[in-house]
Amino acid sequence: MGRSLTAGFRLLPCEVDGFPVERDLELPDFGRQSCETSVTWYGKVGYIRPWIGYVAVLDGPAVGGGGFKEPPHDHRVAIARQADPTLSIAAQTLPEENAPTSTL
Repeated sequence: MGRSLTAGFRLLPCEVDGFPVERDLELPDFGRQSCETSVTWYGKVGYIRPWIGYVAVLDGPAVGGGGFKEPPHDHRVAIARQADPTLSIAAQTLPEENAPTSTL
């Protein structure tokens, strides 16, 4: 049996400057651009943990990330995401009817 796809997966929180807590992380151009966008966004809505950005890492380099656009309002959250453009993305939710299923 092969290795689990999640074995080397981690989500790293981003600091108020938009960049991940692990400063020596290999960060491709798409990731660096996303971090720069995050710091601009934090200037508009604030930097409020845990409603921040996160970088997705798989076995070393950043492969994507995402985060909350702001803290929840009226029991709703807005999220943003980005991924390495060479990867394919699949979104999944729980099978029951809920807000994410109506979005997807």
